[in-house]
Amino acid sequence: MKCLQESEIFFLAWNAFFCFLPGSFLIYGGQECGTVHVPSKFEQDPVDWSHIKYEQFFTTLFAFKKKCIGNFSILSSQNGIVAVWNNEDEYVFGIFNPLNDDK
Repeated sequence: MKCLQESEIFFLAWNAFFCFLPGSFLIYGGQECGTVHVPSKFEQDPVDWSHIKYEQFFTTLFAFKKKCIGNFSILSSQNGIVAVWNNEDEYVFGIFNPLNDDK
């Protein structure tokens, strides 16, 4: 994955943000291993599953995704992204910096 080549923090921030968005959260085969090679869609292209580097990270994201119900809004996107899920009883805020800078 290209963003993993650029920065691990960039990779984690974008995946956390994608999980926070409404709808299904999809990852490609090998993403949870931290592979930078995107497997072929049309030919057999095995993934090395011997070390699943981000297994706990994605497990936590999938568990969190189940709690995101209600109305979704993006509040800000100038120097990062602030998004919120809310229903009648609670608010869940997400603050993300997927811009690949140190701010």
